[in-house]
Amino acid sequence: SDALRLELKSFGLQVVIVEPGLIATNFGEIAFPSMQKALECNIYGKMMRNVRAGWERVYQGASSPLLVAQTIENALTKPKPAARYRCGHQAISVLASELLPTSIWDRLISAQMLQNAD
Repeated sequence: SDALRLELKSFGLQVVIVEPGLIATNFGEIAFPSMQKALECNIYGKMMRNVRAGWERVYQGASSPLLVAQTIENALTKPKPAARYRCGHQAISVLASELLPTSIWDRLISAQMLQNAD
């Protein structure tokens, strides 16, 4: 999107990125069958139990989809929109992933995945 924004600027077109955090949707219900299958796997089961436990905690604070819609409307109606709009619960993690070196980001995510390890 960044490259596209720069490429289209000379044509008077604006490219805006909306980066939502955790949004309350039915994704959990959709992912449930895959999650259940992964829990039974000898290789991924332990990790997926930890992911599921963390997922349930994190999604408790998920934002409404209406917030994303309002953010999109805001970006569309501004004469000079910003390049990025972050919105929703834990949207700041998108920024953190961009600012931190990959090795540190990977350690943070791995630590969360193993946080509830037996």
